[in-house]
Amino acid sequence: MTRPAACGFAGIAKPQAAPYNSPATARHLTIAGNSAMKLFAVLVIALILAVPTWADDKTEEVKGSLVVGEKTYKFAHAVAYKTQKSDKKRTVVMLTVKPPKLDKLTASLKDKGDDSDFFSFDDNLKLVFDEKGELYQTVIFVSPGKNINNIGDDNVKATFKLADGAVKGTAKTAKPDEAFGEKYHFEVAFDVKVLKP
Repeated sequence: MTRPAACGFAGIAKPQAAPYNSPATARHLTIAGNSAMKLFAVLVIALILAVPTWADDKTEEVKGSLVVGEKTYKFAHAVAYKTQKSDKKRTVVMLTVKPPKLDKLTASLKDKGDDSDFFSFDDNLKLVFDEKGELYQTVIFVSPGKNINNIGDDNVKATFKLADGAVKGTAKTAKPDEAFGEKYHFEVAFDVKVLKP
């Protein structure tokens, strides 16, 4: 009787994993380390680019209020921008009760170089300064449809400083004034970035 041939895998070498400290393992760790460093660098750059936006938001400081008749309007927001009035360069600071809607303002400044296509129907106080930083005009709008426009009003005392792309200043009425049969007065302070259309 013929005996079957023996079968087995004794002659076949079993694959062995590369030791931890082998050249292959070192190359793998180096590639993984480089990828991690690249990802970390990308995250750091993204954070650096985001910081100016956060800083701009934090620089806005608005204090003060407007009183018309028996109603008080407390200002919590402001926007500053550069425009032209009769070929004269002006800087406008608009203080508002609610966050201002700036779509039309931005479009008007971009397309025409002025704010002629923009008017806010939310309660606000506009302070218009000339090229020398002197207060040229004040415009008050409060509901329902009360619009008070004064040019060269000696009753309003204001300070103004434009530096590093921001406007800082104050404005107040020396004594109560009158319009629409009602007394009004205001006192405000602001420190806000100039809008770039």
